[in-house]
Amino acid sequence: MDDRQDLKRKQNYFKQSDAPRIVGLGLLLVGFILLFCSGYLDVKYVLVIFAWIAMPVGLVLFIVAGTMRTDEENIDKHIEDQLMGLEISAAEEDKYRKRLLPQKHPRVLEGYEYREGLMLRRDKVNTLRSSEFSRTLLYLLRDGFFLVTRTVSLVGSDWREQRVEVALSDICGVELCEEQKHLTFEKHAFETRDVRLVFRYRDGSTYSVPVHRDLDLEEFTEQCGEWLGAGEISL
Repeated sequence: MDDRQDLKRKQNYFKQSDAPRIVGLGLLLVGFILLFCSGYLDVKYVLVIFAWIAMPVGLVLFIVAGTMRTDEENIDKHIEDQLMGLEISAAEEDKYRKRLLPQKHPRVLEGYEYREGLMLRRDKVNTLRSSEFSRTLLYLLRDGFFLVTRTVSLVGSDWREQRVEVALSDICGVELCEEQKHLTFEKHAFETRDVRLVFRYRDGSTYSVPVHRDLDLEEFTEQCGEWLGAGEISL
């Protein structure tokens, strides 16, 4: 959609990343070592020049380094900030993400983690109510699996966790369902897709969890098929 091109030229946002920060710290240390060695070696001026190049670069990397969001992520973040009147720094955002990291469980054989998503929650008349990070994890147990959904609000202290444990003997199938949704923001109109993983129980009931739109559905379906048996998952 052409209107989205306008938003791509808006402010870019970083996601904090540890790897560049480690490189930055390394450059800082190298700079200090070069300065220290310059007092004992004949190539003093060369070492000083390299030191004063490495140290500022390392400092900048350590403070602000991160991975640039994709265009779509950047657009979502821009819309989020505009709607909420909210600006979240990389450090604050990283703090929220760390609260959603998976925790160890003694019965877990292996686990699959959905990509975390930033969601806007609205009421029936599409009025914005809150903004939050949500992460869903699927853990395989010896006799079944359990789903954990952790959510933290970006505009308050709301924090919640939902756990559902399922025995494999109770499941007759799993389905990935996709629903197109429409969103308007000022003069812009957007289409988004709401993907949910629906578990069908033998008694006819169902339980569904949201799936982030960037999830590799083919990879996920293949992985779940190995857990639950061939033919159990449909897309």
